Amino acid sequence: MMFGGMKIATIATHLTFGWILGSSNSNDNGGSSESDFFFPQARKMMESIMPPFPNGDNNNGDSGDNRKFVSSPIRDNFYQSSSYYASTFALITTTDESGETNIGPYQLAFPLEVCGPIKTLMLVSRPDANTIRNLKRTKKCSLNYIELPPSFAFDNELVDTIVNLGYPGQTTQEKMKDNNCFDLASSPTTSHDDIPQIISNAFQVYECTWLEDRNVAAALEPEPNRGPSEHMILRLDNILLQQQWKGNLEDDGGRIMPRLPITLGFRGGRKFWFARLQTPFFRLIPQNKGPKYEAIMYEANRMDPDVTFTKEACEQLLGIPSIFLRPALTGIIQQAKANDVSEIDIEFVLKINEERSAKT
Repeated sequence: MMFGGMKIATIATHLTFGWILGSSNSNDNGGSSESDFFFPQARKMMESIMPPFPNGDNNNGDSGDNRKFVSSPIRDNFYQSSSYYASTFALITTTDESGETNIGPYQLAFPLEVCGPIKTLMLVSRPDANTIRNLKRTKKCSLNYIELPPSFAFDNELVDTIVNLGYPGQTTQEKMKDNNCFDLASSPTTSHDDIPQIISNAFQVYECTWLEDRNVAAALEPEPNRGPSEHMILRLDNILLQQQWKGNLEDDGGRIMPRLPITLGFRGGRKFWFARLQTPFFRLIPQNKGPKYEAIMYEANRMDPDVTFTKEACEQLLGIPSIFLRPALTGIIQQAKANDVSEIDIEFVLKINEERSAKT
């Protein structure tokens, strides 16, 4: 499985993923009345092979040497072999030579360039993976993100399907026989043959193009020192969201969050680790720290990719109550686009204020 994709000693290390579990059946001690792992008897196995921490819990305690830092060897796949790293993952669809859609689970696919005219992601993988071969040929891929059901029920079939789809050494035809959970559909944005199908029961899709001219290898340790791996920069061409989640983003930046599955990795040669779901929460930004205009500027420059606000323009908007800020910014952007203005400066804001005052 492509949760890593670095130099790997055994096939088993490819099967690296985690899954959020629902907490609706949790007991008073934080445990679950259902199985915490996708394979049978996993809890008993873990209890038999994992000695308890000296103080009886898994927080390393507050006394003795438990909290003293010690060096951990930096091994291949260090994020799961030498340390702890939790994240979500993408199910990447590509198109093989026969036109069939391939699905590969990937943990190491994450944002790279998040601002500016071009937005990109970095994909790290084995060089001989089906996804990489298809991507080098077609230059196109789609990163599909799935969501757990509202019940947070533990679905063994879903987990097993993801594991089987990530098993290395199989052709697309062989691995897709194990797809029992994911429906495929044509992208709504294009009908080009090289654009892979997307997973219709995903809640979010990043449609991407491999930027072949962006030579990542030149900045990395030369082989054989770094081991076999591909580092591919993907240009973000389109973001597809289910309507409910797009509306949620536009509602004050989001009122709820999707139920994303989380991986903590494959460890010790035989253990798959999972994260129990906790309800996401937020904190409001501090009101007494830093320049006040920065919060306005951050929000304003996220609203429309074709229109930007200057620092001075945002300073002019400090008097707007926060509840009215987004509607006010929307109106300013609409007027800017109507006047073919791509950068809103203080002069444009003052002009709008004058026109509004003249009407009242």
